[in-house]
Amino acid sequence: MSRVYGDDVELTSADASIVKGMIKRGDKNEAIASYFGVNQRAISNIRSGKKFDEVGVATHLQLPPPGPYGVDPVYVHFYRTMAKVNSLWDDKRLGEAKALLEKSLLDPALVGDLEETDKIFADLTRDEFGLLKIEFD
Repeated sequence: MSRVYGDDVELTSADASIVKGMIKRGDKNEAIASYFGVNQRAISNIRSGKKFDEVGVATHLQLPPPGPYGVDPVYVHFYRTMAKVNSLWDDKRLGEAKALLEKSLLDPALVGDLEETDKIFADLTRDEFGLLKIEFD
């Protein structure tokens, strides 16, 4: 599944099947859209049959746990750090920007002041590059 443009064009048939299962379960468009990283129009198009009408409904065993789905705190901290790097760069504080960028790229999962529980969770679930090393089904 692609999360770049936020529309139903990026959703696959497998994604649409899961969306239909989540709809059948009673999940709100907002929660479903948040899970897939798309806008609510994409979910509405599936709900109305405008898109992926031919796709079947996923079974309850194939569905993720019910939402709402929050934003990953590691992503939020990394995003804020990159905003800080951009700000330092714009202020011509290139040395500081470079140092912060290098630090964040070495360990993106632990950039910023994460809560202790988030640090423990990141240690357990992320590899040395900050990427999730486990998949949640």
